[in-house]
Amino acid sequence: HGHWALVRLLRRFGDKLPKAKEMRAALANNLEKEKLAAERAFFAEKRNRLFERPYGWGWLMRLQSELELWKVPEARRFATALRPLTELLVERMKSYLRRLSVPVRAGTHNSTAFTMVHMLDYARAVGDTAFAKILEKRAQDYFAKDKDCPTAYEPSGEDFISPCLVEADLMRRVLSKEAFGTWLTRFLPSLTSERFAPLRKPPEVRDPKDPKIGHLIGLSLQRAWSFAGLAAALPRDDGRRDVFAALAKVHRRHALGLMFDSGYGGSHWLASFAIYLLTDVGQEKG
Repeated sequence: HGHWALVRLLRRFGDKLPKAKEMRAALANNLEKEKLAAERAFFAEKRNRLFERPYGWGWLMRLQSELELWKVPEARRFATALRPLTELLVERMKSYLRRLSVPVRAGTHNSTAFTMVHMLDYARAVGDTAFAKILEKRAQDYFAKDKDCPTAYEPSGEDFISPCLVEADLMRRVLSKEAFGTWLTRFLPSLTSERFAPLRKPPEVRDPKDPKIGHLIGLSLQRAWSFAGLAAALPRDDGRRDVFAALAKVHRRHALGLMFDSGYGGSHWLASFAIYLLTDVGQEKG
């Protein structure tokens, strides 16, 4: 996710960035062909077949798609060097999804829906229609019949993903606007109800520098981009749009006010989540 953050910023802002030269140098050093071949060899070993599954796999595919969309010569070189590892993990994910009978609904690294969001965006960005169809089908299998998400249990104390909102964030990518609106009505409680209240208020973070408690800062960032995505996915006459858009701003403001006090425990990953939110990942046209 750190390499993705560098590529995302360079693709969006290029040499306007004060440290663009250093960023490009870091990418050139780390994404060279020989080093990525060594990474692929590591993952190809049988003993490492579960390494970084699924969270790291998802971010790797997010990095691959960002490189493919960045239309500069160095990005083409990096994308070519990274592709063998990405293709290995795509095949490994296909196998995993065939064998995973029910999704993992965690609020941390093992979340199935969070990973599938990254992977579906990747598959569509690179034109891998076969992989996209598998992801869409499994999303339907896992989540289409869901209702009454247990919002009362959110958040857990070390969550950085909302199990309810990340599922909705995935399904907005899979269903039509009309079908998604109907599904969401069944899935989430009324926005004015007490049952929705746990999602309305950003979580209290009593120790931002604790590496696990500080996860809750990331949760507010993930909630913010999910709320923004839900608002954009609903029809213009749906009254929930304005509520979701307002909640996105509340969670965004809360998280950005805390993240710089998180120390290394947060700084090494919260920047990626903030960039994801602030550059509208999942909502841009290309």
